[in-house]
Amino acid sequence: MVETAKWKHIKEAIDWGRRIQWLYLFLPTSWKAYIVALCLGGVAVLLAGLSNLTPAHWYILGLIVVALTLITWSVLEKRKPLPLPKAGEPSLKQRAVDLANELFTFLKKQGPKPPNPLSEKGSEYDRRRALDVYFDWEKDTYFNYMAYYRDRVVKIDFELAANGFFTKLEPREINPPTTSNEVDVQKIAEALLLTASQIPD
Repeated sequence: MVETAKWKHIKEAIDWGRRIQWLYLFLPTSWKAYIVALCLGGVAVLLAGLSNLTPAHWYILGLIVVALTLITWSVLEKRKPLPLPKAGEPSLKQRAVDLANELFTFLKKQGPKPPNPLSEKGSEYDRRRALDVYFDWEKDTYFNYMAYYRDRVVKIDFELAANGFFTKLEPREINPPTTSNEVDVQKIAEALLLTASQIPD
């Protein structure tokens, strides 16, 4: 009877592991969460046999300890100092600012974005001409961004994220599909500047 109760509780522990979503935030692979839950279940059964508390009580106490440990570890990881750049190499903050300024300079060379042709009034010829101008600007901006800036933006976005700073840009915004021919360069540049401002000097 005792053996059956033991295995039942261990099974319940694994089920708990599946339900505890916060474990997956710290332990991305599911098997790690299951192992933690299984160990907690086994320890809870063992401690329950040596005390007056039930396995459920020990299990809850174990979860609290695990939660506090993982939260403390997460906070300490975020407070780790940024890796120092090599001698003569600009810092991550400076590289993000420089790339943002390059994007602004590129936009300035492109000239102002033409008005939306759907709002253009006039003859059919005028509307078609406005449509051509609009899409020519869009395509030229898109292809130049993809050729000269896309890879660098993607790389620095990952570098920022690896150091705990996030641009909050969607992947398709910095690496747009070839079917769209659209990219919001100004939004990318502004996001890089904002994110860089959060990095301590």
